[in-house]
Amino acid sequence: MMPTEEVERCQQQKWESLQTYLPRLKAEVTHLAQVCCMNTAEVLAGADFTDNESVVGHLETRLEDLRDVYARHSVAYDSISAYDRLWAALFEVEVKMKDPAILANRGGILLKTEKEKKRLLKELQRVEQETQETIRKYQSAGDADQFRLSSGLTFGEYAAKRWEDYRVSREPTRSRGKVIGANGGGSSSRSSSLHPESPQHPGAPR
Repeated sequence: MMPTEEVERCQQQKWESLQTYLPRLKAEVTHLAQVCCMNTAEVLAGADFTDNESVVGHLETRLEDLRDVYARHSVAYDSISAYDRLWAALFEVEVKMKDPAILANRGGILLKTEKEKKRLLKELQRVEQETQETIRKYQSAGDADQFRLSSGLTFGEYAAKRWEDYRVSREPTRSRGKVIGANGGGSSSRSSSLHPESPQHPGAPR
């Protein structure tokens, strides 16, 4: 085989390896960013996506940074993840309780769903208090002065907003329409509402 052909073969193998490795690396970085309550776009920012080798280098660096952050604050991050999972479960229960088939079955499924809702609400309050206490311990130790959302909110503010969004979501549509109208109309008044599938997570200490 000619030297040029050998180089081309090696380059092709390298390219194929990158094509396989890069998606896995990006998925791992994205997952850990979410676990560490960071904005995924912020973590990926700065990478030159026109050059796969450059992207790999950038993502590998960010992955090491994220692993270090998680190792130092895993207790807090795990608590926040548990809190968000409970919110997602609560919203699923709320959707079920609006299902006509469940509403019609007042003696069986509806009763079980209502009990599950009460359990989740109680569990949410417990986990919220535990998470607040965990973060307070970090702050008192001087290890995390500003454990905040990427938007600048503290966890306490984030939790308060969660409850407010939940309260508004349960209001009759007509009542919400009046509130929006009084605020000048349009959807921008609540465009930043949190959603159980894509919440704004508290960010890393900084």
